[in-house]
Amino acid sequence: MADIQSTCSVDYCNKPVASKQMCDRHYRRQKETGTPHRTCKTCLAEIHGDPKGKVVYCSDKCATCSIPECGKAILSNGMCSIHYHRKLRGYRLEDSCETCGLELKKYSGQAKYCSDECKPRCKEMGCERPYRYSSGYCSMHGVSYLRNGKPTGKYSWRLAADSYDCLACGENFKAGRGSRKFCSASCQQLHLTYGGNIPPLSFDCIFCGDHVVRDRFAKKYQRGDKKFCDRCRTSRQKRHKSSAGYLAKRDGNECKLCGELVDMSLRFPNKMAGSVDHIVPVALGGGHEESNLQLAHYSCNSRKQARMVESIPPAL
Repeated sequence: MADIQSTCSVDYCNKPVASKQMCDRHYRRQKETGTPHRTCKTCLAEIHGDPKGKVVYCSDKCATCSIPECGKAILSNGMCSIHYHRKLRGYRLEDSCETCGLELKKYSGQAKYCSDECKPRCKEMGCERPYRYSSGYCSMHGVSYLRNGKPTGKYSWRLAADSYDCLACGENFKAGRGSRKFCSASCQQLHLTYGGNIPPLSFDCIFCGDHVVRDRFAKKYQRGDKKFCDRCRTSRQKRHKSSAGYLAKRDGNECKLCGELVDMSLRFPNKMAGSVDHIVPVALGGGHEESNLQLAHYSCNSRKQARMVESIPPAL
């Protein structure tokens, strides 16, 4: 008794047999087309390979557009997307630029030029813009021609400049769709607030004398009465590295302003707690070095303020 084949007779197929030694897929294809293999959509040659793939062309040559010298991938009916849509709309399949001869990349059959550089110039004397209307004028002279019957009407046309100077910050900016007086909305608001007299933010540091130039739009809010540069402001506000406990061990527990003992067990906000006092105040040019630090009551230090004093009577 002959063995009955359990899988499809096609070489690369391992599906179970449905009829005539073939699986259901290849049996239907044999019945419809006369061959169990797929056929190329362009040349109708048989395609041998994995049936799970989506290959519908036998070679790269068959997969390109059928229009000569196109070379693009096929979308439908043997043509690429551009030529296929032209055929659906009833336009010419081969459409090239009238100036340079390159293939147009548009679906519309009314296009004649690939870019504005290839379009003829406006026929008005001295105008270098591409024409927009059938009269041969650009958009500016064409509107005047449609309204007045001549390219120059009662209004004198003037070509827009390529760049302008901002009225607020003075920076040169390129012309765009926005205002031609201000480079940004911030400059426009600044001009509305101060008018033509916008106060500068630059200043001379009163501590080191350096000239500091600040950008008005670097931050949203900036003070106009700033007097110190960042380096001097940081050095003036830099805290010392010592503590009241360290000074008590170094010089003893006596307050150097009133002479009484300091109870080191007390803590702020107790007015008799220990604190670090600058002998020469920072406001008067004193530094944070240890030789300029001494132990004092918190109340004595507060009453001394930014003054040069040798002793303060104790608080009652």
